[in-house]
Amino acid sequence: MQDDLHMSDTVWSAGISLFYVGYIISQVPANVIIAKGKPRILLPCCMLGWSITTICMPAVTAGWGFLLCRFVVGLTEGPFVPAVSLLTSSWYTKHESPLRMGIWHAGNTISQAVSGLLAAGVLRNMNDVAGLSAWQWFLLLEGQFL
Repeated sequence: MQDDLHMSDTVWSAGISLFYVGYIISQVPANVIIAKGKPRILLPCCMLGWSITTICMPAVTAGWGFLLCRFVVGLTEGPFVPAVSLLTSSWYTKHESPLRMGIWHAGNTISQAVSGLLAAGVLRNMNDVAGLSAWQWFLLLEGQFL
């Protein structure tokens, strides 16, 4: 991806960092919205924005597009973990909640492992399929399965 988009190491690192900037910026407003009782609106919007941005990343042709997409992915992904924690604690008793959160975190870890295996398979086998680079295929698939 870095070579295809002719990005320097500095631009690449900035893109990685901008994800976390967006992630942190979205935390407080999202928690306020969720606390006011609007998770049914916020969570689907965040998931949709996160997915659409990931699916659009293969269309990026320059470093600035990568930077923008990484920021938006961070912005839309940021509210998700606190929202799940807050919602889980409001749905279950204090005795049930730790088990549910443990299951959720285990699922998150398992999904990261599956994503790594998917990445290995896609990056190894799908370069130049239908005129797309392997990284473009990976982002298309990841965006669909978020």
